[in-house]
Amino acid sequence: MFYFFGKIFQDQKGQSLVEAFFAIVFFTVFVSAIMGLIQGVYRSDLYVDDHETALSLAREGLEAVYSIRDALITNLSNGSYGITQAGGFWAFSGTSDTVGKFTRVITISDVFRDANGDYVSSGGVADPRSKKVVVEVSWVDDLGENKNMVLEGPILQDFKTYDWKEDTDIDFNDGVFVNTLVSGMGDNAVLELEMIPGGGTLVQETQVDFGGGTYLNTEYDTDHIELTAAGLSVGFGTYTSEIFDNGSVTSWNQFSWTPLAPYGKELPDNGVSETDYSFGNANMTDNILLLHLNEPSGSTSFADTSGQGNNGSCAGNQCPLSGQTGLIKRGLRFDGSNDRVELGYFDVNGTGITLSVWVYFDDFDRNSTFIAKTSGRRPRDYYWGLMTRLRRRPRFRVKINGITRTLTHNVNLNTGEIYHLVGTYNGSRMILYKNGVEVRASNRFGTISTDGSVPVMLGYNYPAGRYPFDGFMDEVAVWERALSSTEVQNLYQRGVNRIRFQLRSCDDVNCAGETFVGPDGTSGDYYWEADNNSIGLPSFPIQNLANNRYFQYLAGLETGDSNFNPGFSRIQIDYGSGGGGYYTSGSYLSSVFDSGGTGTFWNNVFWKEVVPVNTDLTVAVRSGDTPVPDGSWSSFSAELTDPNFSNISSSLGRYLQYRVSLTSDGSGTPELDWINVTYKP
Repeated sequence: MFYFFGKIFQDQKGQSLVEAFFAIVFFTVFVSAIMGLIQGVYRSDLYVDDHETALSLAREGLEAVYSIRDALITNLSNGSYGITQAGGFWAFSGTSDTVGKFTRVITISDVFRDANGDYVSSGGVADPRSKKVVVEVSWVDDLGENKNMVLEGPILQDFKTYDWKEDTDIDFNDGVFVNTLVSGMGDNAVLELEMIPGGGTLVQETQVDFGGGTYLNTEYDTDHIELTAAGLSVGFGTYTSEIFDNGSVTSWNQFSWTPLAPYGKELPDNGVSETDYSFGNANMTDNILLLHLNEPSGSTSFADTSGQGNNGSCAGNQCPLSGQTGLIKRGLRFDGSNDRVELGYFDVNGTGITLSVWVYFDDFDRNSTFIAKTSGRRPRDYYWGLMTRLRRRPRFRVKINGITRTLTHNVNLNTGEIYHLVGTYNGSRMILYKNGVEVRASNRFGTISTDGSVPVMLGYNYPAGRYPFDGFMDEVAVWERALSSTEVQNLYQRGVNRIRFQLRSCDDVNCAGETFVGPDGTSGDYYWEADNNSIGLPSFPIQNLANNRYFQYLAGLETGDSNFNPGFSRIQIDYGSGGGGYYTSGSYLSSVFDSGGTGTFWNNVFWKEVVPVNTDLTVAVRSGDTPVPDGSWSSFSAELTDPNFSNISSSLGRYLQYRVSLTSDGSGTPELDWINVTYKP
């Protein structure tokens, strides 16, 4: 380049000084342009290098957040963070981190949804299961200029957590109420404070009290109303109360009764026993399997509510029909071909066992299996089970000291009839019961054999086996002890007897034109113990009944066996508020929830509430590793007040229980519509 310009000067001697000057100027401009180009290239290279590094750091920041989310983090809290690595795992550290000349800030913030569940940039409600993550990387380049890069990741969802949600009357009725009640049914149910029963209480418990009513195939006997001989013969009778006159229009709030025993009521969950009934209290000690089989149509999993975690499952065309009308609520119908429910590999240990099942046969094409633990179809393969022989005859088997022992009843079962079958062994005697009555027995001695590799199944004897059941099944239970003959009879009476009530309020003394109705406000519904999920006596808030001056109830008594007579001894009706208003405080203690895995991380709780002025509602939680809360459980957390999102501070544990506290000045009540707990097993 310089040689070229030298030649210009050499070849053009004698040119004017002006021309030489312009040549020098031209040379200077040309050199400046070349130097500017070089500097631009340098700046460009510098920008590309810094930009790539910043982008890499931003992407690394997003990946770190995903890693933290997928590890043990229950939720990502809003804020600004730096990151660090320890032991091969990412963790948040401070409000930023520095890599060379680059500073990285990770910002986590809420995501909002509108009423339709769609994401919105403003307004809406914060979604506790979603977060927005933005990574900003800033630096000063080698030329002294401030630079930054911002990278926004996709919305993070789920956090690999699960939900326990309670929002129906059935969900809430499992808990313990103190000055509280559930109002409404199904998804419309809400938990609220009770009204102080200052308005009045009607009580009937003597023959004189019941004397104003009308008996049909029923009678008052000693201290209770029961079926007459004619009622037992036809299996049904009614008692219609007198029409009660309050003297003025009032609300009818609560209906309670005292049955002689639990009728049409599911067995209690979580090993809890009943004590409040005069007869027939269920003792659930050593209960290791309890299947109510209430799951809706299309279910493939079936909850063991004994608290022992022996849940059932099925797959594909091997699933029985769920959601079928059952003995009490719902049950399963097996097709007699290949339907079955697998219950895992649990054993019965020691010298005691009870197997209990309700069945209804559609057909007897072959031998049937109700429940069995067996590795094959030969008698010696069975560890225990209830089944049939010669298609129709009930059979009970237990392997004792390595030898399978069998009891078979020699009277056939029939299609179109419901049977309660029970087998017990107490270390010295095997007994087979049908409908509460001992039908076969044998003295046998020893310990029940076990094998943790052999499955337990409903409706089928073993996975590659045969003997499918063709019919309906409900309320399956296994105890690790032998129930007494009285306990077995109580189980049968519990299923075969019913007392159902309907109510009406009226605007005239004759109740002309008003219809008896159940909780849903129709004549097809009833107040009965199938809906009593507590271990106590039945007591229900009165639903869908207008405020009126007059009130009347109708009791229907039913039995499927004339040897067992249902009865009730007391009626209580709470009405009006009497100016007393609502209780000023109350609580609700939930049932114990089983996450199914030890070391469960309880994430957060959120709920829907309605809190009028001068009322309040808070939630507290506790957790532990035993199905029944004891001293090993954590204490209840501090009261949680944010219904949209509250972190759970309880320690790790398989089980969780929550408590709702409601307060009021008496003029109104807060309401809990639903509550949802998220957790990570």
